Amino acid sequence: MKKNLCLNIIVLLFPLCANSQSVDSLSLYQSAITFISADLDILQKEVAVSGIAYDLDCFMFIDSVKNSSLEEILHEKQDKPTPDVYSSILDRNFNKLSPQTEYSIFFSRIKDGFFLAQVYRLQEYGKSVNYESVINTALQQYYYMFVLNQEQKIKKVFRMKMD
Repeated sequence: MKKNLCLNIIVLLFPLCANSQSVDSLSLYQSAITFISADLDILQKEVAVSGIAYDLDCFMFIDSVKNSSLEEILHEKQDKPTPDVYSSILDRNFNKLSPQTEYSIFFSRIKDGFFLAQVYRLQEYGKSVNYESVINTALQQYYYMFVLNQEQKIKKVFRMKMD
């Protein structure tokens, strides 16, 4: 009887936990897009977001977090790549390509207290949210690292511009 009761509680609570995690991820990605739009002085309607969470490089931020707990995590991430995965949160909730699109954003998964974003200013022709295509043809590149606090809110942002 106790086993059945525990199993029922777990089954009933799992969707609530999964849903709250999705809401947290969604709000973090939305906050990141708002921050990036303000930082680059662009309109959010000019941004297309890929529906894939990529295993993005973080090596360029290692010096920025020297002597912190995040340094070891970034080294570990570089040494152990993870596969890119489809993200229904990214795919369903953010802009796709349109005639107004001038930038593509690629996010990483939110994990270990941080997530990454790569922002590419697109050429007029060949607009895409295909990562391989965009990285080879983009006019400008910006890399962001969003560091989270204990409450899973963005506490610090690092940015690098690549030309």
